[in-house]
Amino acid sequence: MELGGVGGSVRTQRLMVAALVLIIAGSVAVGVYSCLHPEQGASVPPNEFHYKCGLCGHELVKTPQELVAEAAGGEVVDEEDPRFMIGCPACKGKRCCGQMVKCPECGKHFVPFEFVKSSAEPRAVALGRANNVCPRCKTDRVEWYRKDYERRTKKPPD
Repeated sequence: MELGGVGGSVRTQRLMVAALVLIIAGSVAVGVYSCLHPEQGASVPPNEFHYKCGLCGHELVKTPQELVAEAAGGEVVDEEDPRFMIGCPACKGKRCCGQMVKCPECGKHFVPFEFVKSSAEPRAVALGRANNVCPRCKTDRVEWYRKDYERRTKKPPD
């Protein structure tokens, strides 16, 4: 019995088939394991975005699908980053809800910048100064992630 025109003894052919089966089985096992046990710190796209209105303080949650549908419907929220500033359903302000971040320590969502209310139109403007300290537990997000990265990438002593 010859396989695909490959010459050689039957024993060689069987070894080649066995090696191929092991390679395929190993690849499938690694793929399944990777899906079931994602590496800690792996980048996972968010399934929801939290916002807070700079005018009325209303908090809301949007899914990526809702943001895409709103952008497709002509409700472009921000030319630079459509997730950043959106309209508020509570006070009907335009581009006044800023995206919040999640504290890695306590899990509370907070706005990492200051709002300045514009008198020209009903909207809030986010200042460029970032405030990465959680108001609940006082954890600095940048410092927390820096230490977490160092901890995860630190090589064990030999």
